Formats: sequence, structure tokens, C-alpha cells
Amino acid sequence: MVDRIPLISYGRAKEAVPFLQISLKRWPGADYNRLFLYLARALSGDEAAARAELASPSTEQSEQWAGRLIEYETRRLDDDALRKLATVDVTGNLAGQACEASFYIGLRHWIDGNVAAGEALLIRAANECPRTFTEAMIAKAWLAAGPGLAQEATVAPLTKSATR
Repeated sequence: MVDRIPLISYGRAKEAVPFLQISLKRWPGADYNRLFLYLARALSGDEAAARAELASPSTEQSEQWAGRLIEYETRRLDDDALRKLATVDVTGNLAGQACEASFYIGLRHWIDGNVAAGEALLIRAANECPRTFTEAMIAKAWLAAGPGLAQEATVAPLTKSATR
């Protein structure tokens, strides 16, 4: 898989799109690749088209945790429903599911323009996710980058107050 972390994390989401598309051609049923392609497009200002593309069928079974995250990002689940689903162990890692829920809910709020709510949840994800999780790495980079992060994005950047 391509190294999507630096491109998405450091305000270069638009540059990540072609690499993630290549990755999806190679592994068409990889729901996390689909999620990261959605995030790259949404953070580049093309959220509606990204959501429509994400809603297309996947070869992964719908009961997979990544499938729940896709349902959330395509707005078939709300914040509370995703949080509740994160308490049902489907991966063998409840803490991982909870941290991913915080991350994806946080970015959803960010993309929708509610930066304060997004920022709080990204801080939670950065603190709770295992350090090897891509979501933890992206959340930490976003929080550390501060105001300069969203140069290409259509949403407001995080404030410096979010950094630790």
C-alpha cells in the first residue's frame, strides 16, 4: 500500500488521491483504502463526490468494522450509532474500534466545518489509538501542524491551542 500518511497528514490530501486510486485498483475490496481515498478527496474539497464513490459496493462483508466506518462516512450511521457499534467487539480490539470511532467522527465534524468538535475528537484519537494505527499517526500530525495544515482544504484549520 502507498504511504498515504504524510500526504493526508500534512495538508497534501489532493496529492494522495492518485496513489490511493492505484492502491484500490490493486486491492479493490480494501475498505480502509476506500476510507482513506474518501478522506483525501473530502479534505481536498470534493466531499460530495467522495461520499458517493465511497457508497459504492465493496467486496468486504458488511459486518466488518471498516464497513461500519464506511456506513458512518456515507451518513447511514450517526455519531451515536457509530460509538455504540464501537463497543461491540468485531475485531478483537475494542480499544482500537473506540479510537477509530473518535478519529472518523472527529474528521467528519472537521469536514462539515465544526472544527472545535473535530479537534476534541482528534485529540482523543491521538491519545487513545495505538501508536501503530494510521489514524493515530494522522491525528497527531494534524494536531501538530496547526493553522498551516489546510492550505488546500476548504475547511478551517486546527488552532495551535490543540497542540500538546
